[in-house]
Amino acid sequence: ADGPEKRSDPNEPESKKTYTKKEFLDLYGEKKGTNIWKKAGKALATVEVKAPKKADGPEKRSDPSEPESKKTYTKKEFLDLYGEKKGTNIWKKAGKALATVEVKAPKKADGPEKRSDPNEPESKKTYTKKEFLDLYGE
Repeated sequence: ADGPEKRSDPNEPESKKTYTKKEFLDLYGEKKGTNIWKKAGKALATVEVKAPKKADGPEKRSDPSEPESKKTYTKKEFLDLYGEKKGTNIWKKAGKALATVEVKAPKKADGPEKRSDPNEPESKKTYTKKEFLDLYGE
């Protein structure tokens, strides 16, 4: 909500820079800029979501083999439960589940943009920004 929406240029996949729609249009022209803007909105984005770290304890992650559970575990708990090799692999998998979230642009221009909740990876339900704020607070 700080200014106009910005998107990554799909022609610059390595760049972390984002641009407004006006900047796309200025750079590529009206027709091509509009098409690239749309493509940028449809592109899958990788969003880093880090597990909250408590100042008084180690990082905890959900066990991917328990998708319904809200319980989280430390790396040591994964290793104690699954053994060194399997526990390390599951710990990494749990981290990847936190780190990649699919973000899609809205299908229609009418109505507010909606996105899926990364905390509900199996759900097809989408929410507006207002609904996210109502659920999780500012």
